[in-house]
Amino acid sequence: MTIHGLIQIRGNVMNIVKQDRPVSTKVKIGGKEYVVKVNIESPQAESLDALTSFCGSADNHLSLGNSALATNAKNMARVTLRDLPDSSFVLKKDAEGNAYADVTDDGRATVQSAAREYSYSSERSRGPSQKTRAAAADKIAAAVSSGKETFTREELLAMFAEAQP
Repeated sequence: MTIHGLIQIRGNVMNIVKQDRPVSTKVKIGGKEYVVKVNIESPQAESLDALTSFCGSADNHLSLGNSALATNAKNMARVTLRDLPDSSFVLKKDAEGNAYADVTDDGRATVQSAAREYSYSSERSRGPSQKTRAAAADKIAAAVSSGKETFTREELLAMFAEAQP
């Protein structure tokens, strides 16, 4: 974590930290959709006491923590849902005849289990996501097909480390 400065918010001095990934969203300009990204810096507390003070009370601090837990559990469930095999889905039609996908009971149980068993410590230890590993594998493939005939041990280890689960 690199501290880029300090800011005072409601009487609390907070570190300003550049976030690892930019904020991104889709916008429509002239009828065409574009993805825009902005690198941001955000406030970070140095201690539990500073965070509680920032939140205004211990109850608000608890509320913030529970909100973060719920959001992270939903994100874990979303990843689990996306990674289910095709056999975990059933195609159906609604009353108007529009097709949609539903999840089987086994698939739903798997997703529910991922949400219920979410813990911050296990998330931190599970390693890079499938998307990150795929991007690293693409990087390795591009390096190999670049025409470069030799790679140093350090280059190879760095490339493979990014692709490891």
